[in-house]
Amino acid sequence: MKLSRRNYAININKIACILLILIGYLSMSTRSMATNLEDIYLKDTEFPLNNENYVVISGCSGGGKSSILTELANRGYSIVLEPGRQIVKEQTAIDGDALPWTNLDKFLELALSRYLLMYNSEQEKTQFVFFDRSIIDALLVDQSQPKYFENAAKKFRYNRLVFLVPPWKEIYVGDKERKHGFEEAFKEFNELLIKYKKYGYETVLIPKLPVKERVDFILEKLNAHKKAVGQGDSPIEKAKRLLEWNKQKLTSHSNLDIEDISELFAKEFIVIANERRYDANHHNYYDFLNKFRSNIKSIDYDVQEYISTESTVVMPLSATVTRTDGTIEVFDAILLIKLNDSGKIVHWQEAYSKRP
Repeated sequence: MKLSRRNYAININKIACILLILIGYLSMSTRSMATNLEDIYLKDTEFPLNNENYVVISGCSGGGKSSILTELANRGYSIVLEPGRQIVKEQTAIDGDALPWTNLDKFLELALSRYLLMYNSEQEKTQFVFFDRSIIDALLVDQSQPKYFENAAKKFRYNRLVFLVPPWKEIYVGDKERKHGFEEAFKEFNELLIKYKKYGYETVLIPKLPVKERVDFILEKLNAHKKAVGQGDSPIEKAKRLLEWNKQKLTSHSNLDIEDISELFAKEFIVIANERRYDANHHNYYDFLNKFRSNIKSIDYDVQEYISTESTVVMPLSATVTRTDGTIEVFDAILLIKLNDSGKIVHWQEAYSKRP
């Protein structure tokens, strides 16, 4: 990429250093940048949490769910195992009574706690994470439960599409952790349809096909859903939308609210400006932007090039800022944005220099 002095006031050495930093960033894994889980666990969390990259696979016991999740894992996707089987094995090992056929209430209490831990332990992941059942599965249809079960269902949300394996008697097999028969499993499946609909999810029945075809079906549905809600745009299109958003929203006379920020940014994200790092969320970024735009009449951009990977865009550009007092300032910059699987910005990094 050739950068002329006419287009940039930043010298070549500084550009080279910046690009090396950005290349280094692109090579880092998400997990290597994560802070200690205990430090961030539910810290300053705004509810409800809506993780569109959290995909639930639920449905009738013995309907082939485990085979589907195994195939997804073989294709490189992250899988979160069902807590119910874990709890049964643990309780059996310690001669405990928190078993669904012995003490259902106690079993569901443990399951809810495990579901919440599993949900919050995956927060740093941006690609699809497939959950073997969800918080909704711990709710009862025709029996009373403590209010916090309902609160959990409302505050910790998954992708709107929930995939259910239908009853499939021909492949149903009982085992040590699945003691109920097919008729009871069929009843539980019908209750799942009611529960997921009640909490605003759209259930999708997985057809009775070979495992690989069932997984293809799920992934095709998810990609079609992303495209329908505007998540299927390329990273470059997202970057262009961001710059247009800046031009529309970051002026003293424009209307800006927190919902505008949630349109483009994840609920928590990182901002790095000239090596100064800030941990941002919708609320504190809203406060920052209101101060930032207080004396701006207009912003315009001249992007030299868009350099893109699957989820990251780097843009060398110049920005012309006209202040409300008539002053005009020009900045030369390199901007990097990283997107999560829902197309929201999780990392904003810029290095800039003001022209004399």
